[in-house]
Amino acid sequence: MSEGQGADGLMAALRATESESWSCRAAAGRQLAAIAGREEVAPFLERLLLDPHDTGVTQETAEALLQRRDFVGLRIVLAALSLAEEWPTADQLDGEVFNHQSWMIADGRRDQFVQQLERRDSAYSWQEEIGRLTSAADTNKRDQRRSAPYLSERLRTARGLLTHALGAQ
Repeated sequence: MSEGQGADGLMAALRATESESWSCRAAAGRQLAAIAGREEVAPFLERLLLDPHDTGVTQETAEALLQRRDFVGLRIVLAALSLAEEWPTADQLDGEVFNHQSWMIADGRRDQFVQQLERRDSAYSWQEEIGRLTSAADTNKRDQRRSAPYLSERLRTARGLLTHALGAQ
């Protein structure tokens, strides 16, 4: 789905998030990821990322969001990772973040992610956002009952990668 598709396309994608078919839900995730910056799609994307029935939906939606290679997609996936209750879902989200990390790391050039961060409003603190997400995961009781040390370490690693990207400016 592109920004140019109308309300009918948006409504069809939103309805597909409720489908019994995992492939329909996954397709809806891919479509909605294209317009992830729109406030009204955020709850639907979160629900798809945390799909309790099939990690294929989680995978397809997370891949589409991370393939945007922007702050919006990354923020949505990291937020879902901090909320994930089920181990398979958390593991899938974790894997997607770390499979797509190469565009987040500065390698001596002005990479795309750093340029996007520079364009952000200077009043917004990226490090505060990552700290908030990490703190939510660290204090989340559900994570403590499951594999909190593993997930917390992975989120700290993500924070380190992003801090490195900011420092390489």
